[in-house]
Amino acid sequence: MIDFVTVLNRHLSHPVSNVYTAPVMGGDINQSFLVIANKTKYFVKVNNDPSSAAIFMSELNGLKTLDNTKSIRVPHMIGKGELGSYSYLILEWIENQMKDDVFWEHLGRDLARLHETRHEKFGLDEDNFMWQFTTV
Repeated sequence: MIDFVTVLNRHLSHPVSNVYTAPVMGGDINQSFLVIANKTKYFVKVNNDPSSAAIFMSELNGLKTLDNTKSIRVPHMIGKGELGSYSYLILEWIENQMKDDVFWEHLGRDLARLHETRHEKFGLDEDNFMWQFTTV
């Protein structure tokens, strides 16, 4: 498995000497973890498939595209890279919240704002990935 202390020390301005990690359930392509270091929580995705670096780059570009719309909250990127045979992506941890009526109302409004976004052309400037498949 990947050394999370080394990974975080590559990208944080303050040194980390130990971390707490817990697996996070979700997707089926990457291993995902809650990593806590110096009382700060991070969401870290790791994968040792040779294509994972490209997939993580595509994911970052997608998050930046969504963030640029200023319509829906996305996690900020802390760092990305490779260590040994693993590629990794470090994102801001966003706490899960109760899915009450207010949550769903805000999500609906955010998604509506996202869909009001206009561009000169349809699609992205690069290939991206859905699951483990490249989309063009």
